[in-house]
Amino acid sequence: MKISHLIKSSAVLCAALMSSQVMAANTYDVNNFDMFGLKLGMTQEEVDKVLTSKYGQEVADQLSIVKRIKERNSCDDIGQLMASIPNLGTVNIAYSVDRWLDENIDECLKNVRVTSIMYSFGNSAEALGKQYLTPSDKEAFYQSIIEKYGQPTTKWAGNIIWSAGKIENEQEAQSNQLVYRTTDQTLYLISTDLLDAKMEREKAYNEAMRQKQLEEERKNVVKPQL
Repeated sequence: MKISHLIKSSAVLCAALMSSQVMAANTYDVNNFDMFGLKLGMTQEEVDKVLTSKYGQEVADQLSIVKRIKERNSCDDIGQLMASIPNLGTVNIAYSVDRWLDENIDECLKNVRVTSIMYSFGNSAEALGKQYLTPSDKEAFYQSIIEKYGQPTTKWAGNIIWSAGKIENEQEAQSNQLVYRTTDQTLYLISTDLLDAKMEREKAYNEAMRQKQLEEERKNVVKPQL
């Protein structure tokens, strides 16, 4: 092999290794991330404590799924709430709610956890005291995200993503992550692990109910005299 080709090949290899090292460094456990002091997996009590101290009781009440469940005496709820916070804008919190335990509110409330937190910066001009958001406002917001969370893991389908690994397709996108959606300047944290755990609890409950029904059917079998 010619010296020039060897040098060129070595340069390409070094660049590839450096690129992979940078990507490996930009991986995160987003369960350690917070938005406005809120984290994935928080209980309602933990959420209430943060929101009350930062934004007051009214905001905490608006974003309390437990309060809503108790008022309606029902767990059959989508588990997502929204509040417009002065000087900040619109914040959404989604919770894991065991809706199949609707007849037992106390049991239903045991597994309430935060599964996603979303902030719509693109719709926050009025709350921030502006008629509209300028390109400079949007760029400043993005830079504040970088300062808080670090350089992103990857960019995919119009989203800038912080996660445990590079995301290049729809299947890989189903993971715990922080996402900045560039089309409308929306930032959200989401935990698919908690949603998967909820699905497993529901499957186990349904199987237990099925077994219980089969047992009742066996007890009530009619045995005619032949």
